[in-house]
Amino acid sequence: MILKLSKNQLVRGQDLDRIIDGVNNNAKIRGTGGITVTTDPRTGTTVRGLSGLSSIAGVKRAITSEDAPASDTITANLYTSKGIEADSGTGFAVNVHCFISGGTDLNSAIPRLEEDDDLIVAKLPFDSAGTLIKRWYCLSVFQASEDCDLEGEFELITEKSAAYTATVSDDVIVVNNTSPVTIDLPNPTGAFEGKVFYIKNKNTGLATVDADTTGSSTIDGETTQTVNKDETLKVVSDGTEYWSV
Repeated sequence: MILKLSKNQLVRGQDLDRIIDGVNNNAKIRGTGGITVTTDPRTGTTVRGLSGLSSIAGVKRAITSEDAPASDTITANLYTSKGIEADSGTGFAVNVHCFISGGTDLNSAIPRLEEDDDLIVAKLPFDSAGTLIKRWYCLSVFQASEDCDLEGEFELITEKSAAYTATVSDDVIVVNNTSPVTIDLPNPTGAFEGKVFYIKNKNTGLATVDADTTGSSTIDGETTQTVNKDETLKVVSDGTEYWSV
């Protein structure tokens, strides 16, 4: 059986139910078991788990136990054959490897994984220094992104490692330097009324955003705002000042 997921698709909600139905139908044909629907005694909620599916590529349901880390591996708990999340022993705190197109870190990829997200995982072979081992892989594919909160389409995403003055063409400015960098915003009047800028800091150097070096405009009443590592500042011009939103 092949579980085919769309690019950048996390499995949750109705998508998870459809995959579960497909696995069950395949399991009935193969006579290999299916997915149990039980009640978690700790919470009273209905949960689903895989049962008797060891012959189907080791497919399991898992739930993440942390937010997306700065690596391609996330910790998760597998669901037992009784449909209950493992809280110890086998299946508890396993490492799930993720495929990230164009990148290496889950905290810089979309969709953004968070604690308690549902995953469908499979145990697949891996060549470790000439020795064939098996490890858990997420069946979703992730896409590297300069900012995990920005999943829309932008006209221009630019990366800067030195001082830079934004233009009307800029949408997302990504600061990447271990030393401080200043990003100057243009005067918010005229053509810049309604303009939105995203300033993302992806490195350890502090990013300082200056509202208007040639005038007296501000961001939320302050001439400058700072953006720490992994933070994003979104500002919009009202034609006179900039405001963070």
